Amino acid sequence: MVTHDGHADQMMDAVVPCTVRTTRPEDLSAVLRVYAAEQDPEDDSSRTASDLEQRTWARMMRSDDLTVYLAEVDDQVVGTATLMTMPNLTYGCAPTAFVEAVVVAVDHRRTGVATAIMRRLLGDARSAGCNKVQLLSHKRHAGDGAHRLYTSLGFEPEAEGFRLYLQEVPAAVRAARVAR
Repeated sequence: MVTHDGHADQMMDAVVPCTVRTTRPEDLSAVLRVYAAEQDPEDDSSRTASDLEQRTWARMMRSDDLTVYLAEVDDQVVGTATLMTMPNLTYGCAPTAFVEAVVVAVDHRRTGVATAIMRRLLGDARSAGCNKVQLLSHKRHAGDGAHRLYTSLGFEPEAEGFRLYLQEVPAAVRAARVAR
């Protein structure tokens, strides 16, 4: 089982030393800053989390099968990703792991941060007994290095992914649809 133990793994990349650890309840604002910086790299402001974000984060922190990771460089949070392990009756009852929301601050991309996060996450999935790790990456990332990263870690583009947005389609997805 993957837990929220706050344990840190030191991952040294060829480019930048990076610490990857699991989040703690007080890390919500750091995760939100990474997400905000993806939308606007100049935005380094700290805003107060909404009530909905706080309730969602509390629920995430209570889930034993969900882990959020933070990558830090020089004590600055520069990346995050989420791992969910799902009990499964297939594959000899080995859990399946799902990776979501792999985000690295723009000025730290292609420095090994995402690789460090993914290595930690995959190690934890392996330790949890997972047989399969599923990851969806939008087609718009085919040219920005994300798909190369995933294949370098052993992921294979062997399945066709489908999404249905039941509420709001993210702006980045809408933009990618227009660009097609």
